Formats: sequence, C-alpha cells, structure tokens
Amino acid sequence: MQGLYFDKQDRDILALVNRILESDGKQSDTFLFDPSLHPHGIKELVASPVSRMAYAVINLLRNLQTGRTQARDRLLALKTLYDEVLNSAHSALRRNTARALMQIMKSMVRAHGNQLEQLKLAHDFRRTVQGTPRVVRRMLARYHLPEMPESWNQLAFDDHVYDANTKGRKTPTHLIMDAWIKGMRSLTVAYEYWVQPEAAREILRAAEITGIGVRIGLEFHLPFYGRFISLFWIPRGFSSNEDFLEFLHSPKVAELMKRGREVLRWRRERVLESLALWNEIQRPQLEAQWGVTVPELTGEGFSRHVGRGQASGLHLAEALHAHVQPSLRERAALLLESDSEEARAELVFLDSLSAEYIADHWLSPQEHPEMPDLNKPCAHGDLPPLMQLSVGDITRELSELNPGYRLVLSTKGLSVEDVAELLWDSRGSISHLEIFNMRGWMEGKHSCLKAISELQQALNEGLGPRVKQMIRTMVRRMSTQDEERAAKFRHILHNVPTLWEHYRNKPLGSRLGTRSVSRDSYGMGFVLRETLPARSRKFYARDQKQPDIPVCSPVEECVRYSKPRNPSPWQKALRLLRHLPGCRHLGMERQSVWKTASVDFRICTKGNVLNLGGLSLACGNGLLGKTCEKGSSEPLGPAYLNSFVSNCLKVLMGFCPAFFSFMYTQNWWFLAWCGTFIWFGITGFRNVVQMVMAAKGATRSTLIHWKDQVNVSRLCDSLMFTGFSVLLLEMLVRVLLLDKTLGITAAQNPWVVFGVLSLVNGIYL
Repeated sequence: MQGLYFDKQDRDILALVNRILESDGKQSDTFLFDPSLHPHGIKELVASPVSRMAYAVINLLRNLQTGRTQARDRLLALKTLYDEVLNSAHSALRRNTARALMQIMKSMVRAHGNQLEQLKLAHDFRRTVQGTPRVVRRMLARYHLPEMPESWNQLAFDDHVYDANTKGRKTPTHLIMDAWIKGMRSLTVAYEYWVQPEAAREILRAAEITGIGVRIGLEFHLPFYGRFISLFWIPRGFSSNEDFLEFLHSPKVAELMKRGREVLRWRRERVLESLALWNEIQRPQLEAQWGVTVPELTGEGFSRHVGRGQASGLHLAEALHAHVQPSLRERAALLLESDSEEARAELVFLDSLSAEYIADHWLSPQEHPEMPDLNKPCAHGDLPPLMQLSVGDITRELSELNPGYRLVLSTKGLSVEDVAELLWDSRGSISHLEIFNMRGWMEGKHSCLKAISELQQALNEGLGPRVKQMIRTMVRRMSTQDEERAAKFRHILHNVPTLWEHYRNKPLGSRLGTRSVSRDSYGMGFVLRETLPARSRKFYARDQKQPDIPVCSPVEECVRYSKPRNPSPWQKALRLLRHLPGCRHLGMERQSVWKTASVDFRICTKGNVLNLGGLSLACGNGLLGKTCEKGSSEPLGPAYLNSFVSNCLKVLMGFCPAFFSFMYTQNWWFLAWCGTFIWFGITGFRNVVQMVMAAKGATRSTLIHWKDQVNVSRLCDSLMFTGFSVLLLEMLVRVLLLDKTLGITAAQNPWVVFGVLSLVNGIYL
C-alpha cells in the first residue's frame, strides 16, 4: 500500500529539505540563493520551481541566530524567496498561492524528524505550486490564513509587535516574512529603551523587499501610582530609511539610548535576582514535591535562552518552563506507574503547566513573598534616572529630539481617570491611545475601554460639557479613594478648556496592537472586515476561533486611475481616445484604495476589526501523548495518492461517462466505439499546445524541452472534466432535453442547438 501514496518528487523534496537542515550551511549550489538571478532565467535551467522555492525557504528558516553577519544572508534569502514564490505562481491567486507555499514549507521545517508528516507537507507543497484556487484556499484555511485580495489593498496592520532583539523570538527578517504571510501591509515594531542600528537596518530592508510599511519606536516604562505605564515613542518625518538610521546615530538620541541601556541592565539584575531566589527556595520545594531531581538554572543558561533579547520576567518564565521539562517527564513516568485518581489529576495539571502559569505563580510575590515584583517599581531612589522621570519630563525630552513624533499611551490596565490624568500631565504630547491591545484583552486588563473611548471622542469633537461631566464624576470617585488625586482632578476640572485645546487641532488618535512576541496563542495582526474578499468574510463569520474584538471604524473605498508603468500597445492605442466624452480613463489602470482614520476607531458591541492570528488551542507539555502537529493524526486520504494512480483515476472518471454518452447517442459504430478516444485525443493535444504556447515554448531557448512545459496533472484534470462535459452536452442537453423533450434537432434548428450547447458549456466551464 505504501507505493500507492506520494511521488518520487515528494521524496526528493523531503531529502532536499532534510539535507539542507542537517548540513553545516556550506552548499555547493549557493547560486540558487542569488537574488540577482531571475527565477525565469538561468535558475530554471538547472532546478525545478519546487526545488528552488524549497531551497529559498529553508535557507531563510535554517538560520535562527541573530547577528550582523547573518543579517545580510537572511535578507538575501528573503529577496530570493519573495521573487521565487511570486514569479512561480501562475494563477489568479498569485499572492495567496505564494503565502500558502511559504507557510507549508515553514511547517515542513518545523516537522523535521517526522517523515510521514513531512511527506504529506511535501505533497501539499507540490499541489499548491500549481495555483489551483480550490487547493490554495484549502491550504489557507488549514493554517488560518484568510484569503487576501490580489490587488493587495487590504487594511491589515499591527501597531505593536516585538522581535528577537526585545521580547520576541523571531529575527527582524523572520518577523517581516511572517507578517507578509499573514497578509499585513503595515507594522510598528517596538524596542524597549534602545534599538540596535543593525536590527533597525535589517527590519527596514526586509520591509522594502516585501512592500510592508514599517515604523520603529522606543517603548518606555514609567512608574505611575505603584505600577508601570507604557509610552511608545515613534519618530516620524524622515525622507528615507537611511535618514532614520542617521537619526539613531545623532548625539541626543545616542545619549537617550545610553540611559535606556542602564534601565535594561537594572532590569536584568532584578530578573537574575528572581532566578537566584527560585534556585535557592522554590527549586528544593519542587524536588520534594515531585520526588525527582530539579537541577539549577544557571545565569549562563538563562542568558543563552534570552540571546540578544532584553531580559524580562517573560523570558525568565519561558526559560524555567523549558528547563523543568526533563523533570516533568520523570514525574509523569512516576505518576503513570501509580495509576490512581490523584496521580491522573496531577498528570493533567503538569501537562497544562505553561510559562504563563509560572509567571503568575512561581514568580509571583503574592504567593512567594521573597520574590521581587518585576511588574511594579521598587523604591523611587533605586530606579535608574530615566525611570524616575515623570510623563511631563520625558515628553519634553522627546519633543526636543524629534518634533514630528507620535507618542502612544497604552491603556492596558489603566482606568479612565488614569488616562485623563496622563493626558493632562503630558500637555498634549500624547498623540495616540493604544485603545486596544490583544494581549491585554485576553488577560482581562481592558475593563475601562468604553469610558476611555468616550473621553477620547469627547475631546476630539470638542464636547466641553461632556468632558466636564466626566471629570466631575472622576472627582467624586477620587474623593472616596485618594484626596490628593481628587484635588488634582479639581484643578483639571477648572481648566478643562486647556485640556480640550490640546486636541482641538490635533485629534487624539487610536492605535491597535497585539504586543505579539511570536509565542502567543492569538498571533499578530488585525484586518478590517470590509477590505477582505467576500469569501474571507464568510470564513471569519463561521470561524469559532475568532475572538470578538469590540472595535469598529468606518471604511471608505476610493477609486484611483493611474498610468501603467509598462503600457501595452493596446493600452497606448486606447489612450488616444481619452479626449472623447466618457473615455478619459481609457488605457489607465484602475486601483481601489481603502481609507480609514485613526481618530475614527471606536469601542462598540460588534466591531469590524478581525484578528489575523485567531485563537489556537493549548498544546500542553506532551505528557499525555497528545500532538499539536496539524494533520499528523489524520489517515492518508485520496489527496495523497501517487500522481500516476490519481491521474489514472481522473482519466477513468472522465472516460466512463464520455464512453457511455457516445455509445448511447451515436448510430455509426465507429463513432460509438472510437468517439471517446478521438475526443480525448483532441482535448489532450489542445491542452499540450496551450501549455507550450503559454510558456513561450515556441520561441524560448532550446535548452528547455517542450515536455518540461506540460503539466500532466492539469492535463488529466482537463480530460476528467471534458468527459463529464460530453455527458452533459451530448446526452442530457442535446438528446434528452432538446431532441426528445422539446423536439429541437440539429438537422432542423442547427443555430438553436449550437447556441444552447454553447451557453450550457460556458456555464459549465
């Protein structure tokens, strides 16, 4: 039975992938990675499109290290891959086919070691390369990738993500690649206190390759009533990427980031202090509780886990989660031997033990008083100088660095009183509110979204009485909690026109971010529903994993006409008629553009903002024998049959109805017995000629044989469908419907019969 499934090409792709993954990076055919060579040039003479795309994807994904020497290689690999997938997809779903191909190859690399799963993915890859819409859409749905418009005009974005240089896991190039696979067109990347110029250069160059608009900003955490608030500073007004990189090297910005590195060193010391306390106190307790050895996690091991990122409590929780996995498996083996009700309950608990649980319990000062609270500031005098600044102080410093900046206040965990006070303290320097944050929403830290949105709307529309009414309510609420803050709000109440004046000419905008660190269960990215194709809107309507995001924004479609870059002779001829009435757009390209404004985002009951990542189920730690790989537990179905077998079945499926139709409708024995063979021969010859001519086989280099342009699978698909068309047109329509039911024959009414058959055939096609 094994010979019935998969092809030699599938096994060749598997061998290719594993050979590259297991190699030391020194390949003899590195010229395939050269972005200066066009995919339809010399590369086509030495390797198939499938092999070239596999080379390009693996060459990019294999190198997960960060560093200046690898950044250039990653960018070259991304450029090669981007050119390959876009130029090799010959279908109406060109961009969507490229997205599906990249995602399948990513899954194939991730499934390294599972040969059956890799073979299935290799087979899916070869089927998707053909660009058949049905197959492409099936693959997109499998990986929760909505179909995007081929005009690539969707409003898909994420205003707050991280890469491996901060809290994330992916290098800048990988982050941009994943954003393009998801269908995003704009991205804002956050770096805490300090951005490495090499990282900024890499992410900006990767964005240029894929056509994604990227902005880079610095995130500051300031103490505010016993907790930290987040301010996101995004410099703007640069003419080019090089201009922005020169700005990062300016003396004032360099001095600011130098003070930021002091904050990062201080935070790293607090994280290492938490690690030392865990090793000293909690680790022995876990050993006694589990009955197995739990080794210490050294500072060097933690540093290797962080890499070039910025150490944080999130990194520590993830490092501990990975560190205790061997101990968890030993404990699970002991629990399986006992086979009691308590043992099964504990096994389920240990299987669900996650990094989030470790952060909320093992590193929590509420449950372990000896642990420092990494999410709250310590004594004011122990903070680095940059973290001792007030909101007003830091906004004045940032205004001197770049007058055209955007300053975004994250509303995660803030009340409407907190937002109003921070807006007052900043004196209008806060230009945007991160009105919605996916991580904060999933953690339940956006309880005041409606009130904050109402305050924002009242300020933007100049509703002075409504702003005063809201401030009075805040004063009454503060009077019972904090008299000092209540006095400050009374002062704000007496100066409401001053607060309103800050945002009369510059409305307070909105930002939506996920704070994705590449490990989240909800992914990154948002898209506005109206900008998606109808098929994708239906996909989201029935998707049970899609969270309800209570944000909406009006969207307007604008149509633009522009001159084509490389006009064809036909377009040039049409442009001569533009002076005629109603013909001024002849010979021009029509472009549809969606528009929305950041000030129009509102909190509502049912929003039109959709999450691109969806919600994925927790996989656990594998202690219960469960697997998270998609399709790994599915049996081999007809989709994975050997191409020879499946092609024979296709031809047979089309041949049987066609043969039955000729036998039923033809009186001459020759046509009755041989008509099907003649019909299939004509159809096959026509398809071969079309494929060769479409690939310019008559004029291209003789080094490429005409047989290389013939796709046997598509040829068999055509033969299958043409067989059913014979049954439909010849027997059902011409004989049963027209002749025997309506009395219309080809001898008496040839034009009527021909017209009806042509109409039915067109509908069938």
